Parts: sequence; structure tokens; C-alpha cells
Amino acid sequence: MYGIRAKIGFMIASSCLVFEQEFLQITAGLEGVSGVPARLLITACDAAGLATLNQQIDLASEQLATCDPLTDRKFDFTPSKRKIH
Repeated sequence: MYGIRAKIGFMIASSCLVFEQEFLQITAGLEGVSGVPARLLITACDAAGLATLNQQIDLASEQLATCDPLTDRKFDFTPSKRKIH
């Protein structure tokens, strides 16, 4: 089963076309390990594009935090209480 031993979450820029494929090759021999990507939209390779990308980090981390189908954890994503219960 995919991810039964470990799920490794990672955030990548939407323009990156290589990392996911490299991750699959690196973890091919690790039974039960899966990668869970969260893509961050980057609209330009300048300060404004990076600022847009940085604004999406909280949402991406919330999305990755919910990638645990083997448990019934409850998540509280209010800004002051980002914890797993």
C-alpha cells in the first residue's frame, strides 16, 4: 500500500517539472513510502512572483497536513491553533 510506512510531503513551485519524477526514482526501492506534493503557483520569476508564491505556503501546509487517511485525526486550522488533535 502506498504511504503505509511514510508519507513525505513537499511544496514545489508550479513551474517545476522535475522534482516529482526524481522523487519517484529516489524512493522506488522504499516499500510503503509515498510523496505528496503541494504545488505553489508562481506567476513570474521576480520579486512579485515570489511574493505570490510565499502567500500560498500556509494553504499548502494545511493541504499536506490532511494527507493521513490511515487515522481519524481532527485538524484545527484557525491561524492561532494550527495543531493536530
